[in-house]
Amino acid sequence: DGRPLVIDIASPSSWHLLAAGEAASGKSELLRSALIALALGTAPLEARMLGIDLSGRQLALLEAMPHALCELACEPRFADELLDWAAAQVRQRRPGHRPQPHLVLWVDDLGSLASAGLNGVAARLRTLLEHGPAANVHLMAAGSLEQVQPLLDASRDGAVHAQAQQRGEAGPGNFLFSSLRGRREARLAWLPARDLNSAVRLVEAQWLGKSVSA
Repeated sequence: DGRPLVIDIASPSSWHLLAAGEAASGKSELLRSALIALALGTAPLEARMLGIDLSGRQLALLEAMPHALCELACEPRFADELLDWAAAQVRQRRPGHRPQPHLVLWVDDLGSLASAGLNGVAARLRTLLEHGPAANVHLMAAGSLEQVQPLLDASRDGAVHAQAQQRGEAGPGNFLFSSLRGRREARLAWLPARDLNSAVRLVEAQWLGKSVSA
């Protein structure tokens, strides 16, 4: 209806974001848009980010964010290490201690994780989904509906499910967002490379004090 869709990741009903759809339906663009929005609205000291993308570098802009803890994991061994580290953070962080910054793990193409031959991927992702809220740890991931559905079941109603909608001539980018708070259809803001670069510069300027020209 023309209004922006707001997802509050600090809410128990929308702690994680899981996007499902066929190839070329806009899942990677959804993750990029959410990443930029979170980076613009949240200071690096409040939210730190990690990324896994074994099928390419759709999330490469993460590396330019001051929120990034390390470079994007584009090969299986590094992805395995990041999954281990994120799961360990869930176990090490204890409720009631000093507030911990939000930790967001971005995963584009869950199918590539499944085919990489890594052991215990599903168990580690379930750890993030089930126990992440108590540790300020979030999972933002995209894949096919078959790959996303088990994660939705493990999230215990603490995730937003973004299901890609095929609308013929309307093209990709239409999603039905569902959570305990209801359902809402929304269309992505589709950003070409130039606009993506401008958005990254805005994030850098906002949090690092740099100047940026339009």
